[in-house]
Amino acid sequence: MGNPDLPLPLPLPLPLPLPELGHAVLAPLLRHDEEQGAELVTTLRSYLAHDCASAATARELRLHRNSSRYRLRLIERPTGRDPDRLADRTELWPALLALEAGPAGTPPGP
Repeated sequence: MGNPDLPLPLPLPLPLPLPELGHAVLAPLLRHDEEQGAELVTTLRSYLAHDCASAATARELRLHRNSSRYRLRLIERPTGRDPDRLADRTELWPALLALEAGPAGTPPGP
């Protein structure tokens, strides 16, 4: 049978303040976007969704490759996290997902 020492799977959705957790990581980027009228969060989301392929990101956002790369460099300034570093991506991607999650970890509605 099963191992009685293993914890039971956690029920989903978890009652976590996911938007707040995402905001804790991305607040500087969100603030920058609002103050500058920028779309760095959108750029970051696209970049990570395209497995960090800047050419695919540029195509999706209808930007020149250099503009896409420039935006990615700008992301590092307010967040202190480089989207090209794996360690930083492991913070940025879950933060984006958490920020977009609904209350108590439910996915956003249609």
